Amino acid sequence: MMRGQKIIDIIVVGRVSVWANPPYEAPWKNKITEAVKPITESPPKNCSIRLQFYISEERLTAGNDVDNLAKPVLDALKVAGAIVDDPFVFNLDVTKFPATDEEKVHIELWQWITH
Repeated sequence: MMRGQKIIDIIVVGRVSVWANPPYEAPWKNKITEAVKPITESPPKNCSIRLQFYISEERLTAGNDVDNLAKPVLDALKVAGAIVDDPFVFNLDVTKFPATDEEKVHIELWQWITH
């Protein structure tokens, strides 16, 4: 099993939000959806995703768990048509770093080859 063709490689700048944070989650998901939708053709059946979050130093460990950071991005990728749904994500690599400038997420998505 391995990564195939890279389908998406994009950086979305904005206040990073975790899942279940109502005042910030919806705008963050919308921003990701709007950035990804124009570059999405059709979702691969199975995929691999790498998410690299850059978060301000003071917010880096303030409730920004990597699993909760990933969920709004996965939801936005589904709405944008970049992935079929969460069960079709076979590999997920999530890392967070202190931001040196604006907060952002670097999203990379590959086709996942299972045979």
